Formats: sequence, C-alpha cells, structure tokens
Amino acid sequence: MKYFYFVLILSFFSCLSVNAFAKSHAADSIKAIETQVRVELNQKLDSVKAEQDKMNAISQMEIRRRQIVFNFLMIAFLVILAYLFFLLKRIRKLKKELEESRKTLPSKSS
Repeated sequence: MKYFYFVLILSFFSCLSVNAFAKSHAADSIKAIETQVRVELNQKLDSVKAEQDKMNAISQMEIRRRQIVFNFLMIAFLVILAYLFFLLKRIRKLKKELEESRKTLPSKSS
C-alpha cells in the first residue's frame, strides 16, 4: 500500500509538471501566434499605407495637372482678349479714318 500512495503521489506530481509544461508551452505558443499576427497586421497596415500614399501622390499629380491646364487656358484667354481689344481699337481707328476721308472726298469733288 505504501507503494500505491507513492505511485499516486508521483503520478500526481508528474501530471502537475506535465500540466505546467503544457501551460508554459501553450503560453509560448500564444505569444508566438500573437507576435505572428502582429507582424502580419503591421505588414498589411504598411501595404495599406503605401497604397494610400500612392493614391495621394496620384491625386496630387492630378490636381497639379488640372492647375497647369487651367492656368494655360486662362493665359490663352487673356492673350486672345488682349488681341481682340487691340483689334477692336484698330478697327475703330480705321472706321474713324474712313469716315474722315469720306467727309473730305465729297467736299473736294464739289
């Protein structure tokens, strides 16, 4: 009977040590899994951030391109407007000269 208690106590302690080993191994496994999940999450976040930065850069380039096109069109519009202004001024001057020459022609012919 002594041996029975001894085997029982020994099996109990061996179960405890196996259980403690299993718990420590499980804790290590959980930590490893958590670390792996964090690494994967950081990689995904980095890729999402890189994609977002790429989209931001593309949108900034598009905005800049639109600004350049708008500025070019405004300059072209202003140049055309200035040309029309000077052309209109020249036309008025020519009409005025034509009217003056018409006024002087009938007086010469009479």
